[in-house]
Amino acid sequence: IGSRAHMEGEVKRSLFRTVLMKGFQAVVRVFGRTEVKDTQCGFKMFDRESGKKVFRNVRLLRWSFDVEVLSLCTAMGVEVKEV
Repeated sequence: IGSRAHMEGEVKRSLFRTVLMKGFQAVVRVFGRTEVKDTQCGFKMFDRESGKKVFRNVRLLRWSFDVEVLSLCTAMGVEVKEV
């Protein structure tokens, strides 16, 4: 998956937005069963077999479906690399 985490020092955010972002990331790490730092980055790439296996089980269709996809990958043993 794509990640903007390596740009942390370069991005300018308000304190409020930073607190929300860090809070969401903490909740995801606790409940989402993933170590990925940037779950909301839109770029995700799958091989055909893994994509079918994971997306067949996705239930969320809107906001935060990314977290479900990454959690399913972890649960199903699909390797995730953050680049």
